[in-house]
Amino acid sequence: MTEVAQGLVHDEEAILAAFLKLPVAVAILDCDLRFVAVNEAMAVVNGLPPDEHVGRLATELLPALDLDTWDALRDVIATGRPKTFLVRGQTQAGETDGAWQEQFHPWRSHADGEIRGVVATAIDVTEQRRLQLTAARQQAFLTGLAQLSAGLVGAAGEAEAAQLLAEHAAAILGADAALVAVGRHGEAARVVAAHGFPPQALDELAQFGPGTAVGDTARTGTPHAFVAGPEWEAAFPGGAEFHRRAGLAATATVALVVEKASVGALALSFRGPHIPGDEDRLVLATIGSIGGQAMERARVADERRREHVMRSAFLDIIAHELKTPLATIYGGLETVALHAATLDPAARDELLADATAETRRLVRLVDDLVVLSRLEHGLQPDLLEPLMLTHLSRVVVEAFTASTGIEVALSVPRDIPPVRGEASYVEQVLRNLLSNAVKYGRPPYEVAVRVEASEVAVRMLDAGDGLPADHTRLWELYYRDPLAARGRPGTGIGLFVCRELITLMGGRMWATDRPTGGAEFGFALPAWDAE
Repeated sequence: MTEVAQGLVHDEEAILAAFLKLPVAVAILDCDLRFVAVNEAMAVVNGLPPDEHVGRLATELLPALDLDTWDALRDVIATGRPKTFLVRGQTQAGETDGAWQEQFHPWRSHADGEIRGVVATAIDVTEQRRLQLTAARQQAFLTGLAQLSAGLVGAAGEAEAAQLLAEHAAAILGADAALVAVGRHGEAARVVAAHGFPPQALDELAQFGPGTAVGDTARTGTPHAFVAGPEWEAAFPGGAEFHRRAGLAATATVALVVEKASVGALALSFRGPHIPGDEDRLVLATIGSIGGQAMERARVADERRREHVMRSAFLDIIAHELKTPLATIYGGLETVALHAATLDPAARDELLADATAETRRLVRLVDDLVVLSRLEHGLQPDLLEPLMLTHLSRVVVEAFTASTGIEVALSVPRDIPPVRGEASYVEQVLRNLLSNAVKYGRPPYEVAVRVEASEVAVRMLDAGDGLPADHTRLWELYYRDPLAARGRPGTGIGLFVCRELITLMGGRMWATDRPTGGAEFGFALPAWDAE
């Protein structure tokens, strides 16, 4: 093409005669960038008949071209040096990603060699450009998937694997935010990792339960793709509202799959109204398969580590923690039995009261140990059924007050819906929270039950000194805060067991300082009709 153009610049008549016959797009412009002539191929590119070009300014006829094009044409006229570059624009077929390779050469007078304008040629390279971009995009996908696989192999556990999955998947597909949720065999999903969301996102999303696209995909395996609008809001109002507040306009989900079964879900969210195309959906499905395998490996690794910790903790508790209450009970009862005739009534009552208190403590300890032992072997709820927390809370609080003499206020509004749970587990959690409040807090004590979104929440409130400085460790097995534990008996397994039981029932648990002083320990279970 360069040779043809250079040959044309020396003969004006030859140019006007020859360029009309060229199969490539050719135009001649004068020094003011007015069209002198165009051939049929260039007319097709510009979308106007040839005669409608002649005498008109190119800048007016083709306003969509960028400034670089006009600068290049003027530079050729000023310097006489040819230029070659890529121009992007809309094709005649309406495609917005059209591309042309253009060459500009000076048009010189045959008589004196003066520059009279520019000879412009254009070759449509839209398809070649598209193929290049597709190849580059596919290579980027492959590189991203390889990096994702390598990162997940080295993940230390479920939390780290989920975070790596969220970050890498967002990078691979250009998402602004990502979520990873886990949930096996149709159980309620829980969001375990977030990327591009504020720190409180996990807690806030947990309140919506099945009201999110990612939660539904984790539970059912069904993928979703939504842009902001009525369809998203009707299907998952909680998740749609959450994304709107975060400034996100679209989301797409895919199941994390192991042997054709969903073990969780990945959601990618975008600030613009982006719906994945066929290629993106294929990459998403691949990420779902890679991520599912990785999350399953991480879950198994976490379970093995937890089994080891539980086994060690169980043996330690058996060896050390059962002795104290048993010694008190045995010693008190033996003294009363041997000296019943001579024992002072006040002393006798004190010994029996101590034995009774230690018996209650021993019962709670045995309950926790039973759960701890069953967790080692994969504890599953016997049967999740509709439960009325109003009734359970009242029964547990009244029994606690009757046995200890400690008053606990109960705040329960009317019309509390049933929750999805197992009665003995909820009772055990409530008893543990009541005992802890009395042990570490100060009166007045209150149990408050409230409906929140698709959950029912129960809060144990006290007026003590609040949470310890390192309160994030309170949920760890066998951990007791050194200052809070001084002079107070305990094993460090109660809160761990509570959280495990609540999580098992598809709920969540938290601890926070109260604004008015004291601590709040609470849990929330999904409402039965939320399923």
